[in-house]
Amino acid sequence: MRDFPRFLLLGLTALMAWGSACAAAPPVDPSGPENIVFATFAEDEGQLLEAAILAESLRSFGGSLSGAPLWVYVPEKLPASAPDPILRLRSFGARIRTSSAPAEGLDYFYGSKVFGAAEAEADAEGKAGILAWLDCDTVLCREPREFLLAGGTVLGYRPVQHDTTGSRFPAPADPLWSRIYETLAIPSEALFPMVTYVDGHAIRPYFNAGLLVVRPGRGILRSWPENFRKLYREPFFRKQCEAEKRVWIFLHQMALTGAVLKLAGRTEMIELSPLYNYPLNLQEEIPPERRLENLDGVVTLRYDSRSRAGELKKTTARGRILDWLKERI
Repeated sequence: MRDFPRFLLLGLTALMAWGSACAAAPPVDPSGPENIVFATFAEDEGQLLEAAILAESLRSFGGSLSGAPLWVYVPEKLPASAPDPILRLRSFGARIRTSSAPAEGLDYFYGSKVFGAAEAEADAEGKAGILAWLDCDTVLCREPREFLLAGGTVLGYRPVQHDTTGSRFPAPADPLWSRIYETLAIPSEALFPMVTYVDGHAIRPYFNAGLLVVRPGRGILRSWPENFRKLYREPFFRKQCEAEKRVWIFLHQMALTGAVLKLAGRTEMIELSPLYNYPLNLQEEIPPERRLENLDGVVTLRYDSRSRAGELKKTTARGRILDWLKERI
């Protein structure tokens, strides 16, 4: 076994544990209201490796949900160019699915993820009552019980971490967001305040695109590309993207606001607790009163796909899950 690749050995061990967990779990109705599917999108080989960390964390720490299906969406040409990460993902029981995006959408940061999310929701309808759409740089640290949405709830979300591209509440909307509300036909009565986690500012609805728990039948993620197209095809927003890089980066997330507010009422949403989507990559920016120094109580952790081992070594955070993550980055 000395020459056996370490990642295959880890994967084989996790797969055996996952199989035992699945065998012990009671059968579920595949279209039942509490049956859940996890899904993510990987743009390149590096993100495939991050998706493998996500897969391993689900199988290791997901509790009663550890045996849930995990779908990884990738561009059509990626599987052939990255056989080792694909093999590792499959060792954790992940299913690889391809997705496509129009060329015009690929001109925008994270644009391809929007179309992958829509395909995941379409694939999940009729097969699962809940779809948990996560960015690939997510680690599940504990069983995510809040993902099991109560009856009548169609969306579980977290607010964005900063309000750098948001609309501050209750001040009047700036020209950018006024145009977003107009273009996406978002009525003023649909707006409500939420608070960003890192800087603690009250803003109008602005949902973090890295964690979305939805009822597939409502079609929120399938309407996301439509709203995205409306924005990037309009000259006003193209000029805004050219003038401000942050608008170009987060245009997809702005489009998400329209998708949610047109299809989900305020009473049909739940804001997940701050233990979900905790931003390890922003640890030093979080005020002391909200910063978690020990991460062992966190449910899902984001470490940002641009972070690497060097950045993780500098963090003031501690905990067993952080040690586990450092071994895999």
